[in-house]
Amino acid sequence: MTNVQIVDFQPWHADMMDLRGEFRNAEFSGRAMMALSGGPCITIFVDDVPIASIGITVVCRGTAEIWVLACTNIKKYRKTLCKTGKWALTEARKRYGIKRFSASIDKDKVVQRRWAEFMGMHVESVMPRFGPDGETFIRYVLFME
Repeated sequence: MTNVQIVDFQPWHADMMDLRGEFRNAEFSGRAMMALSGGPCITIFVDDVPIASIGITVVCRGTAEIWVLACTNIKKYRKTLCKTGKWALTEARKRYGIKRFSASIDKDKVVQRRWAEFMGMHVESVMPRFGPDGETFIRYVLFME
């Protein structure tokens, strides 16, 4: 039987995850530390191993940016990530009054874009040259009342 736990995010959780691609660089540790001051963040543990962290960065009253870090084998835990993500967004709406969530996702990251769409987000805009190396990103948005 799988044991799922949801705990408050700590930067060392990311160090324990087998992160994908762009999150393996040295710059990541600094971003993980900054996440703590930006808004509420959680980590999902399955059988005592962190599989993903989800958080929001409050941009202004009622508006937040969503971020997700996921381990390389997240496909194995798709349902857990989706259910927890929906719970986290609902909790952020209730606790913090967030009504507009947004996420900026590299246009080539199909899995991440599908997750955003499953969460109920839709495309708001295309942002050419938004990424650090000139990548085009897609801005997704979700409105909750």
